[in-house]
Amino acid sequence: MTDTFLSRERQHLYADSPETSAGAQVVAAIRLLREATDAAEKRALAQLDLTASDTLALRYLMQAERDGRHLGPNDLARLLGFSSAAVTKLVDRLMKVGRIEKTAHPFDRRAVVIRPTVQLMHDMDAAYSHVDSPLVDVVNRLSADEAEAVIRFAHSLTRALRGERE
Repeated sequence: MTDTFLSRERQHLYADSPETSAGAQVVAAIRLLREATDAAEKRALAQLDLTASDTLALRYLMQAERDGRHLGPNDLARLLGFSSAAVTKLVDRLMKVGRIEKTAHPFDRRAVVIRPTVQLMHDMDAAYSHVDSPLVDVVNRLSADEAEAVIRFAHSLTRALRGERE
């Protein structure tokens, strides 16, 4: 009963049905893609033993590291939309498990920089490669015309979901 119930809920469309069978197939394919990416994200989070908020914070810290930027607790709070207290708790927890470290700011000795550990960088690469590698593999097999159609569709759907006009 539970599997049938969940399957039917995932198939429910909170809008009018597409006008064509091809349109219905596109909607079904997009739903399968969404389910697969959600499952892949859950696997990565489980592999890393992290919450979605932890992962977002760590991704910001990793990008700052790649860009040669210095993020402190206040920067992280702004990026995440968290209070200072919430970021302090998050940082303390991630430091305790060896995912991040605090270092002195290179130009402001009163400030600290939060940096991802080398091990975290390796762990994140390993955990998310099962998502990004298949994406690149499939994209590499697209013809130029197929790629252009996918790009147009993705941009059009992105604008629609954001409430932007075409």
